[in-house]
Order: sequence, then C-alpha cells, then structure tokens
Amino acid sequence: MTDIQAVPPELLSLIFSAVYNDAAKDTNSSLVRTSYELLGILLACRRWNDIACQTPELWTTVRRNLRVKRLLN
Repeated sequence: MTDIQAVPPELLSLIFSAVYNDAAKDTNSSLVRTSYELLGILLACRRWNDIACQTPELWTTVRRNLRVKRLLN
C-alpha cells in the first residue's frame, strides 16, 4: 500500500472539497478551470473517483458564468 492509499476517504473528501471550493472562489477562475480541477480528481484513479462521487459538496452547487455576451443587440 502506498502512502496516499493509507489516507482515509473522509480526509480525501475534505481535501477534494477544499481544492474545488478554492478554485471556485478565485475571482479570476472560470467555469472551465473549476471543472478541470474536478475532472483531475475524478480521473486520478478509481479510488479517488469513487470518493469524489460520494462527496456531496462537489455535486450540490451549480456554478454559472455571469459573463455572458449578448447575442442580440
């Protein structure tokens, strides 16, 4: 077992939430960056994916971009 595999899932869940929320709070952050942060966690390995999918904080907030360009004048 490697060191990261010894980390309890509850702690990893807190770390994932912190990373995701930190990216979302960054005023220069875009939806794409925030999505990539989450995608990186989901694709790291099966264990991380399982833990992230079971972390409600990652899935209970809808992020939206208010910088929408007007299509019609």
